[in-house]
Amino acid sequence: METKIKMCIECKERPVENKKRGLCNRCYQRLRDSGSILGHEPFEDLSMPTRAKIAHAREIEFIKNYFSHPNWVYRPALFRTDRFKYSPDFYDGERNVFIEVAGTRQAYSANKEKYDAFRAAYPKLNFEIRKSDGTLLNENSRDKNWPKQ
Repeated sequence: METKIKMCIECKERPVENKKRGLCNRCYQRLRDSGSILGHEPFEDLSMPTRAKIAHAREIEFIKNYFSHPNWVYRPALFRTDRFKYSPDFYDGERNVFIEVAGTRQAYSANKEKYDAFRAAYPKLNFEIRKSDGTLLNENSRDKNWPKQ
């Protein structure tokens, strides 16, 4: 019995190596780098001013829910505090504010010390922590109303 080799659904030239997606490694890598593999449209459709790679689907969700203008930067700068190196997720040039996207309660709790150190070291910089849906996180509330996963 002859076994038929499946070809990549994207390029149709190379054999499938990623069976889940039906792609060869080259096409899988290209689509993953463009953001398409996360189940979202490619980054070109997000009005993204930089071509930096966005690592998390929650950050892509945040971009869609929050930014209505192109004046923003992903991973704008690296700040040093006495104990940490920290890079906020976004800089909103329209509002002159650095934004951290905390997608889950666990992510917020794990990084709270880093956020506090950043605020203490750079008190004149505007800094917000937002959820992936774009809403501002009320850090003073015990019930932070995180979205269900």
